[in-house]
Amino acid sequence: MRAIFEGSQRHYGAPHNHAELRDKGILIARKTVTKLMNENRFRTPRRAHSVPRTTDSRHQFGIAPNLLKRNVRAIAPVRVWLADISYVPTDGSLLYLATMEISAGPCRIGSRAALPSTLCAWRC
Repeated sequence: MRAIFEGSQRHYGAPHNHAELRDKGILIARKTVTKLMNENRFRTPRRAHSVPRTTDSRHQFGIAPNLLKRNVRAIAPVRVWLADISYVPTDGSLLYLATMEISAGPCRIGSRAALPSTLCAWRC
């Protein structure tokens, strides 16, 4: 297992090492390979996320309650506002897209796209 790990420039994790051992005729469980790699401190470098993280969930605030219970039909005009923010990857940067609309009727307030450094408060 050490030869496989070193031969991969220390990039093969337990699933790949398990497959290599199986191809060489060595029958061993994948969990055993994981355990042996941990015991011998075979660590692979962490892979960067292909999609950047835009949400920071490390805060003291809980999850907001779902007041609508997936029922977005408004009982009166201008009672239910829907908003979302997302990002669009562009050439080397992210473009944030913010949308806002009112649930009662076809009234759509609009959308705005901006770079993160220029995204400012929404004005109606």
